[in-house]
Amino acid sequence: MHVSRNKANVQISGVGQVPTKTSQKVRATVKSRLSKYCEVMEFYVLAKVTEDLPTSPVEPTSWTVPEGVQLADPEFFRTNPIDVLLGGEFFFNFFPSKQRISLGAGLPSLVESVFGWIVTGRCGWNRGEAPIVCQHSTVTETLEEIMTKFWECEDGGFTSDYSVEESTCEDHYVRTVKRGGDGRYTVGMPKSADLHIKLGESKSAADRRLLFLERRLARDDDLKKEYHAFMKDYLDRNHMCKIIEDPTSTATTYYLPHHPVIRSSSTTTRVRVVFDAHQDDLRTIISRSRLFPILLVADVEKMFRQIRMDAEDLPLQRIRWRFSEDDPIDTYELLTVTYGTKPAPFLATRTLKQLSVDDATKYPLAAVRIARDVYMDDVITGAYHPAEAKQIREQLDTMTLGAGFPLRKWVSNCEEALEGVSEDNLALPRETGIDFDEERTVKTLGLVWEPKTDTFRFKIESTLIPPNELTKAKILSIIAKIFDPLGLVGPVVAKAKIFMQGIWELKNAKGKPWDWNDPLPKSMLDEWMQFYEQLHYLNNLRIPRFAMIPNPIHIQLHFCSDASEKALGANLDNPFPGSS
Repeated sequence: MHVSRNKANVQISGVGQVPTKTSQKVRATVKSRLSKYCEVMEFYVLAKVTEDLPTSPVEPTSWTVPEGVQLADPEFFRTNPIDVLLGGEFFFNFFPSKQRISLGAGLPSLVESVFGWIVTGRCGWNRGEAPIVCQHSTVTETLEEIMTKFWECEDGGFTSDYSVEESTCEDHYVRTVKRGGDGRYTVGMPKSADLHIKLGESKSAADRRLLFLERRLARDDDLKKEYHAFMKDYLDRNHMCKIIEDPTSTATTYYLPHHPVIRSSSTTTRVRVVFDAHQDDLRTIISRSRLFPILLVADVEKMFRQIRMDAEDLPLQRIRWRFSEDDPIDTYELLTVTYGTKPAPFLATRTLKQLSVDDATKYPLAAVRIARDVYMDDVITGAYHPAEAKQIREQLDTMTLGAGFPLRKWVSNCEEALEGVSEDNLALPRETGIDFDEERTVKTLGLVWEPKTDTFRFKIESTLIPPNELTKAKILSIIAKIFDPLGLVGPVVAKAKIFMQGIWELKNAKGKPWDWNDPLPKSMLDEWMQFYEQLHYLNNLRIPRFAMIPNPIHIQLHFCSDASEKALGANLDNPFPGSS
């Protein structure tokens, strides 16, 4: 057993725990008594292992303990700190004789161990108000996290220095990035020093997930067809390849599970397979786009998959797959940056930044836009004049295509800016003759934009929900879907947030927080329905996307704010844009 007082809160091994204040005598005793029964044991060294036990004192005066029995802890009935917590891996090695003595009905038993006789079982006494100590842990995408993002949507945002982890990733990127003769980039995966320990065995888990996936696909022919088409596209584009595994290889490997994500609103790919960098924030990019009379929008086609991974890191991007359940399961390696992995967003956005640096001389207009006006795979930029807009669009197309990042689904409120773009690469078809569709919209960065009128819109889906289904969880999930990063309908969002606060403050008859799945009290249901039934009116709003006037002579910015007991409101306005 290896224990060090200087290793507090550092993992040495996972079979036991020892508090930092444990005496040398206790450690020596444990080591001597375990040495002949167990392999060498190593421990976590913690400031505190667990709560003091027993949680309440025990009264053993009426118990009859046989003479000659040496208890491992003669003061077991007193509440004291725990010195050592032994892991279950070696638990039964501590009881070689398996002898047991009952102290009577309703009383505990004595069990012989290498430490002496241990008292175990129910004590048969009234706990009274003694606390019950327990723990429950779960790791998942919780509704609380979704609500946190909803509140953070109005955060002004700020830039800060790199964290230690970000600096490490940046240094690694600069050292490993390469650009090939075809213009495409190859990057290395940032890795921690103890990666092999954290990853563990993953192949069997990946196989189980694949079998589960196959059962799901067998129940949905359309989904199965699209899933197989996606994987075939991966193969055809040389974004993954089948490999023959080498059993003698010492390379660290990881097998990614995969599953479908269905996007019914997508105009391109309905099913995406998900294999479980500093940019300007969303609000900044959208706000900047409102300064230009002409808006240009596009997205990078399969952005992550256009960047190759260094061959050294390919074993970390393995998957298990087969196109037929009659075939054996094969191993594939994903050859490009993989959507769903933790470093993927950094590697992709950082590579676009690198492109803007590498090609700044050849494409100065495009380089500025790629460095400044891209959020993930969305390009949203602008220009003051049609000729300038067309030049920017042409430079963007040429520069990104040269690095293997083709732009697709172009859209603009200026037809001249899109001259030369093929029909199949437009987000909306060109107008020919009389256009009876006055609501041709595109969705960019979460906002609905109508290019013909150059206005932002809202599309709120409100369906009638029976009152008995309007639970705390259901209402909070509805509120979280109101997306308004620019604060265009701030008063509506504020009212939703105030209602949300009221839900969090609800208590049941026992004074405990309202259960997630319980319907709300009638008073709150009436208030909610009055609000919810009016939400659809937001769909009638048309908010000018362009926030300026052409060729202003002088600009004044007016800031107003006010507060009530429940909310603070602020507004930045320019009521006299033409004044001097």
